[in-house]
Amino acid sequence: VVADALTHDWGQFDIVVGNPPYVRQEQLEAKLAGWQTATGVADLYVYFFELAHRILRPGGRYCVITPNKWLTVEYGRALRGFLSQQRSVEGVVDVARLPVFADADAFPCITWLPPSGHRAKGGDVATALAAGGVEITLGGDPWNIDDPAARALIERLEARWPTLGDVLSGKPARGVVTGCNRAFVVDAAIRARLDDALVRPFLKGRDMRRWTCAEPTRFVLLVDRGTDLDQHVSVGAHLAQFRDELEPEPVDHRRGLTRWPGRKPGNYRWWELQDPVGTLAASDQPRLVYQDIQTGPACALIPGGVVPDTTVWILPSSDRYLLAVLNSSFYAWYAQQRFPPALNGSVRPKLAYMRQLPLATPSPAARAAIERLVEDRLSRDEPELDRAIDLAVLDVYELTAGERTLLR
Repeated sequence: VVADALTHDWGQFDIVVGNPPYVRQEQLEAKLAGWQTATGVADLYVYFFELAHRILRPGGRYCVITPNKWLTVEYGRALRGFLSQQRSVEGVVDVARLPVFADADAFPCITWLPPSGHRAKGGDVATALAAGGVEITLGGDPWNIDDPAARALIERLEARWPTLGDVLSGKPARGVVTGCNRAFVVDAAIRARLDDALVRPFLKGRDMRRWTCAEPTRFVLLVDRGTDLDQHVSVGAHLAQFRDELEPEPVDHRRGLTRWPGRKPGNYRWWELQDPVGTLAASDQPRLVYQDIQTGPACALIPGGVVPDTTVWILPSSDRYLLAVLNSSFYAWYAQQRFPPALNGSVRPKLAYMRQLPLATPSPAARAAIERLVEDRLSRDEPELDRAIDLAVLDVYELTAGERTLLR
C-alpha cells in the first residue's frame, strides 16, 4: 500500500519489521500533534517506533533498524521515555560498533520488542539486555551501550570528579560562519592589499594539530553586525565584488526561484558576516580549541587574534592542565565511548557530550608539574613529552593498572 505511513489506518499486525525513513521533520508539527514522541526537531524515524506500538496486536513484536542517534541525543529523550513506560525493549544492537555496513554513510542500530508476556517488569525504569549480555538502564536519559568494565570505569569517574561543564567559567562556542567564504576568506596577498584591522588569521578544523596550530595561511574579514563600511574602505571595496552572493534572502521570499543567489535569510546587511561573531571567536586572548570531528585527540592552544571557523569549538579557557586532559589517552577512550560516531572511526564531540566529560582535580603539585610539561611541549615536538604528560594525567585520574588497559 502506498500511503502516508503516519496518518493511514493500517489496522493491526502481529509483526512489524522496518527500516523507517531518515528525514528531518520540522515541517510536520501539525500532523504529529498528539504523538507522545513528538519534539518538533526529531528525525522522522522516531515516530515509526510509536507507530509500531499503535498497530501491533497484543503479543505482537517489532524490529526496526534506524540511526543510533536516538539512543543519546536530546531529541530522542521523549522516545526513550516512551519505550521505558511501555517496557517494550528486549534488545538493542548498536551496529555502528560492529564491522558491518562499512560503505554506508550511516550509524544504525537494531531495536526489537519481545512478546508482551516477556516484557521487562518494574515500572517506568527497567533493565534490558542487548546482544552479548550488555546491560543498559532504560529511562529518558541517554542510553549508552557499554561493556561492563567500561561502564564501571565511567560510573566511578563520574561519581569521583566534577564534569567539564561544572568547571568551565563560561560557555564554549563555535567559530565563525561567514555564509560565503569566497568573499570573506582571503589569502596573504589580498590581506596585504587590504591592510585593515578587520582582517584576522583564520583557523579551520582541518588545519588543527594537537597542542598548537600551524601559522594560518588564510585570513577572514571579521565584519560583525553594526560595522560601518565607511571606516573600512578597502574591505568594503573587496566585498562589493561579491554583493549578489552576499545579499541575505528575504524572509518572505516569493520569487519562485529554485535558489536565491545570496545567503540565507537573517537580520544582517550584505557586507556583514552571516552569523554574529561571538566574544570567544573574536577574542584577543589565548584560548583552547578542538575539532568538531576528531579521529583522535586534537586540542590546541591558539594565540589571541586568531579566529576559528565553524568546524572548531572554542573553550573559554587557556588552562594548560585542561589542554593536557583533552590530548590524553583517557580523553581518546572516553570520546569513543560517549561521543556520536562519524565516518572512519572518528567522533563528533558535540557540546552536550563534551560538557559531561569527568575532569579530575589535580593536587597543586600535580597541576604545576603538568603545566611545566605542557609549556615544554608547546615549544618542542618530542614524543617523550607526550608520554610523560599522558602518564601524569592518568595518575591524576587515579586509574588502576587494570583500568589503564581499557584505554589501549
